Amino acid sequence: MILFLAAAAAVAASPSPGSADFDIRCMLVANQVIEKVDAPTKAKVGPLAMYYFGRVDSRLSGNELQQRVGTIARSMLGQQLKPLLTQCGEFMSQRAGAMQRTGQSITSQIRRGVK
Repeated sequence: MILFLAAAAAVAASPSPGSADFDIRCMLVANQVIEKVDAPTKAKVGPLAMYYFGRVDSRLSGNELQQRVGTIARSMLGQQLKPLLTQCGEFMSQRAGAMQRTGQSITSQIRRGVK
């Protein structure tokens, strides 16, 4: 029962996808994975790391960036990487799908002459 409550608390404390804290966690976990895996896996995880780096870089800088990344990195010590990596990948895939659908819609409108 205690393990269940601890797991539930950890899930409840997780930042919501798309938030700055979620993006920082994803950037950190992707970079941790890259440091520990073989070349083919690095090639798969690299785009994830760059995606979240871009999201974090566009939101935070200077002291705020340093403070938040440090705080979040310390809070992640000892956590399993795989569940978070999965969440991060799913969110990135959803965003990529949305961008692709937007691009297709715009292309279709241009072809039809819609302004």
